Amino acid sequence: MRSLAYFLTLLALGLIQCKHHSEDKSDQALKTDSLAYPVRKKMVAMYLFMPGIDTEQFFKDCKAWGVNMVYTNSTYWNKQFLEKARLYGIEPGLLFPVFFNQDYLQAHPDDYCITSKGNRAIRDWLHFGCPSSERFRQHQKEYLKKVLPEINASMVVFDFIRFYVHWESVSPAASFHEIEDGCYCERCLTDFEEYSGVSVAGKSPEWIKQNALKQWTSWKCHV
Repeated sequence: MRSLAYFLTLLALGLIQCKHHSEDKSDQALKTDSLAYPVRKKMVAMYLFMPGIDTEQFFKDCKAWGVNMVYTNSTYWNKQFLEKARLYGIEPGLLFPVFFNQDYLQAHPDDYCITSKGNRAIRDWLHFGCPSSERFRQHQKEYLKKVLPEINASMVVFDFIRFYVHWESVSPAASFHEIEDGCYCERCLTDFEEYSGVSVAGKSPEWIKQNALKQWTSWKCHV
């Protein structure tokens, strides 16, 4: 997990810096092509998760509220969205969901995360991928490399860069062992055995959490 986080961070920084250049560190501007943003000492940001929103009114409101950056995922990004944002002095930020990609996972169901209840990690809007799937990870890396130059984001926030749990549905009163988590696919279990030396053949997720939690946690951090 740490190696992927480092790669994505370096990738995002590298691609953004190819587009953004500081002319003067004291009081000049960051430039994106022919458009310049003032360097701000304080960032006031909002997340945007409302498809079909009136973007012009939204950016007018943002300006009135003192918001100077809006984070959203790439489904919102188009020429009109970017033009409206910059018209009102709003810097666009990309919210990149590392292990969440519904379209990809529905086309490649073998790359879904498998939960402790034996289900694919699908809950409401959330379609969660297996962090151990090299194919899925590579797809996400390539997608980020493709989309960043197209949308010219001022900043990137990595979301869903973790193992699966639908925390919105977890009751505060739930015990640790009641929480549906992941991933327990064959790929993850095999990788865990090779990493830890703990045999989990025929063992349940509950057994792993009760008898090898320290090793399981260490492996997940390692991924």
